[in-house]
Amino acid sequence: MEGIFIGSSRNDVGKTTFALGMGQCLKEMGYNVGYFKPLGRVSTKAENIDDSAVLMKNVLKLDDDLTDICPLFVSDEFFIKYQSLPYY
Repeated sequence: MEGIFIGSSRNDVGKTTFALGMGQCLKEMGYNVGYFKPLGRVSTKAENIDDSAVLMKNVLKLDDDLTDICPLFVSDEFFIKYQSLPYY
């Protein structure tokens, strides 16, 4: 099993969009595709559900449980507080 890690030092730069496109492309090529987001942002719609994880599960038709796809969460307050800090 091979893995691809997609990361960035910034938020909202298109990681999910890129991963979704790559996942769809790989599935069309016959590969088994999974998705893992180690740290998610709590959705405003539901507690302890990351919107990106739900999107990936639905579009890529993943069998995995959402708690396995995205097991840990941080709040909006955390993101607001720490995303404005300077990058070193």
